[in-house]
Amino acid sequence: MQRVHVIAHTHWDFEWYFTRQHARVQFAYHMEEVLQALTNNQLDAYLLDGQMAIIDDYLQTNPDKRDEIRQFVQARRLFIGPWYTQIDEMVTSGESIVRNLQLGHKLAADLGGAMKVGYLPDSFGQGKDMPKIYSGFDITATVFWRGMPHEKDARYFYWTAEDGSRVLAANIKNGYYAGVELIENDDATTLLQRIATDTKSHDLVLPVGGDQRAVDFNLKERIALANDHEDSFKLVEDNYPDFFASLAKNRELPT
Repeated sequence: MQRVHVIAHTHWDFEWYFTRQHARVQFAYHMEEVLQALTNNQLDAYLLDGQMAIIDDYLQTNPDKRDEIRQFVQARRLFIGPWYTQIDEMVTSGESIVRNLQLGHKLAADLGGAMKVGYLPDSFGQGKDMPKIYSGFDITATVFWRGMPHEKDARYFYWTAEDGSRVLAANIKNGYYAGVELIENDDATTLLQRIATDTKSHDLVLPVGGDQRAVDFNLKERIALANDHEDSFKLVEDNYPDFFASLAKNRELPT
């Protein structure tokens, strides 16, 4: 039986779809949902898109929420950072990438610490020096979507740079929004079989979230429903650091 690590998250294009003020207001409503879901234990954990910029902006208008956010981060239920903003690796200089991570870590430290995962779910390519840069920040794992060479069929693997640096990588081939099907479709089997391709790993990851998507308060019920009908998969709520800790136990991952 394969273990499916279900990770609740949002992906936030802060200055793409909206004016800055519209985005600020919408994210304030989103954070109200996130804090409510964590407080009421409707979710075990939540990922705020790996970027501090949205939190930085939110706290400028909601400074009274700082302590509550810090409590959830310290309890490893709310995951923030390590970036300040989501980058596109192919158009960003190395120095800019490093400074971005420095600022993200600095701001996250005041709120309980950055998630030590190089989380870039929507970058349009992968720079060959990223394992080297991540290693400089003690980041040992990364998540990305686009950029896998066509000649390589792998979903979970070790990604190395020319200096020997390496990170454990998860390629979410089906997109960071793939798990929305778990919420909106009762046929979980088709979804789970799809994310199980290109790997022999016992551990699989299923991100549940999307662009400016509201919190799925019924995630626990949807996981329970899927588990009631599955013989080959066991779904559990989780977070990326714990998922990678489980994945690292696999001694047969390719490099």
